[in-house]
Amino acid sequence: GLGLVRSSDMADHYYELACDLGNDEGCGAMGTALAGQGSMAEARRNADPGELKKSCDAGNGADCTTLGNIYRNGLQGVNADPATALMIFKQGCDSGNGAACAQLSSMYHLGQAVPADDMTGNHYASQACELKDAEGCFLLASNYRNGVGGLNRDHRHAAKLFAKACALNSAPACQSLGRSYLYGQGVTPDLEQARRYLEHACELKLNDACRE
Repeated sequence: GLGLVRSSDMADHYYELACDLGNDEGCGAMGTALAGQGSMAEARRNADPGELKKSCDAGNGADCTTLGNIYRNGLQGVNADPATALMIFKQGCDSGNGAACAQLSSMYHLGQAVPADDMTGNHYASQACELKDAEGCFLLASNYRNGVGGLNRDHRHAAKLFAKACALNSAPACQSLGRSYLYGQGVTPDLEQARRYLEHACELKLNDACRE
């Protein structure tokens, strides 16, 4: 490897999305995005679903995302209801919340409450990325790299999107960008740049990157 020092702190596990999609860079930017929101996000996740619905209906896209996650995962005494989650995420995405768009993308990619549709998933991932959501940028980058959902395989564009997601503190994206520089995929090989991005992924608690 590049001699990185392994972090002693164990991060919370990344969410299941990227694992289910077959991505190996740390199993998902979703956990990175949620983990970075801090105590305020934790407080909202513990808020009463009825209050979250009122806020969501009033145009608060972030609360739509929180409420959608409650329904998607069956939290806070609410029965899991992916179909309702899908509608709520759509409401949040339409309100301009990038995380809601990213959740929509994941549901279309995984075929949750809708038939699996990678093209529609890419549409919402692109929308999420435009709204500066790290997960959306990471998923879209991964799909450009692998040629998923009608996208032509494009390592150069994938590297640009990994860079954008990394700048938004997506640990898996930083790892992917580091590997791109290590192996010259879409960028000129550069060991120093590879080290820089792998170290950043390690700093963001992606222990897998610390071992590279």
